Amino acid sequence: MNNGFMNHESMVQVARGLTADAVVRLEERGLVTATFRRLAPDRQQAVVLAILDEAFGRGPSRLRLKEAAQAAGVAVGSLYQYFGNRQGVIDFTVSFAAGLLADELRGYVPSLVELPLADGLRAWVGGGLEWSSDHSAVMRFFARAAYEGDAALEQTLVAPIAQAMLEAVTAMLQEAQRRGEVRADVDLPVAASVVHAALSATADAVLLDHLGTYLLPARPAVEAGRTLEATVDLLCRGLA
Repeated sequence: MNNGFMNHESMVQVARGLTADAVVRLEERGLVTATFRRLAPDRQQAVVLAILDEAFGRGPSRLRLKEAAQAAGVAVGSLYQYFGNRQGVIDFTVSFAAGLLADELRGYVPSLVELPLADGLRAWVGGGLEWSSDHSAVMRFFARAAYEGDAALEQTLVAPIAQAMLEAVTAMLQEAQRRGEVRADVDLPVAASVVHAALSATADAVLLDHLGTYLLPARPAVEAGRTLEATVDLLCRGLA
């Protein structure tokens, strides 16, 4: 099991993500204003944490600026000064959250590629389940965009995170093929898409009740853990 998923800082601990250079880049992209850039770093972090907490709990479209401002210790008008308007607050939240999570996922790749393929895939999906359980608000935030078909979030939130997930699976398969665990004739881009889809669907069905009702990863005669283990085993056998 990849304990890094279990023990890493929460995604909403923004100290690493909200550096001075990152704020400048956010301003260049129009996601924050110069007024926000001029805030002291601790005030920037307080504002961002309050917004993310509110967004994760309710979803970006239902974000309440009054509550976020109160939690940050600022006036609602200050949020408009920092982000331009309500949509600016939402756009910042989605983009910043997507970047943090994608970077977090990519950070596990160097450790995962060193493991035998089956162990790496088990760590990937098992660790992801534990991470999602520990950070259920973040999972709900992402799931709303991924499974409720919010077109406004598909490219800004879902696509960057999905790409980071696919990159991780691809890296594991490439290294496994180099070690001889994956056949030389396997089309890696196609195989990576299959592995990503199979593991994501199985894991999400464990996490999300409405998907579990349809995909049935667990039922009286079958434990979810056995289904996940069988998924990894079948994938690895097909690639060997």
